[in-house]
Amino acid sequence: MKKLRITNYELRIIKILCVLCALCGSVFPQSLPVAAPQTVGMSAERLKQIDALIEKDIADKKLPGAVVIVGRKGKIVYRKAFGNRSLVPTVEKMTVDTIFDVASLTKPVATATSIMILVERGQIRLNDTVGKFIPEIEDENAKRVTIQQLLTH
Repeated sequence: MKKLRITNYELRIIKILCVLCALCGSVFPQSLPVAAPQTVGMSAERLKQIDALIEKDIADKKLPGAVVIVGRKGKIVYRKAFGNRSLVPTVEKMTVDTIFDVASLTKPVATATSIMILVERGQIRLNDTVGKFIPEIEDENAKRVTIQQLLTH
């Protein structure tokens, strides 16, 4: 079996999408039917790889817990809670319906998700430059900044 290699950038995007998915799952927990990943063209084995990524970050104390929900074609194909939703004053386990306060994450989550939708549609590429979309920029260095660089700033 070929080992999946995920870059730091891809891992960052996955984490951002996990937060967004958790929000969507909390807002619409009963509105989408559950389906097997294969029925919507996804791999159950690849989705299971999410577990190791999240569990490693919990073990490394990068986050106390997470809720991950993956949907495609109007169906939930993966939904799982990991770790704890609170550590102080008492430890409380995360549940799939935990509601999160994303506070200052709203802009990066919405922006990154919107950009990735455009990438998926083929309307932009992550290595496109700002100058491609805003040719009026006079600073040549600013024109060469890529979409990917903006997302990781």
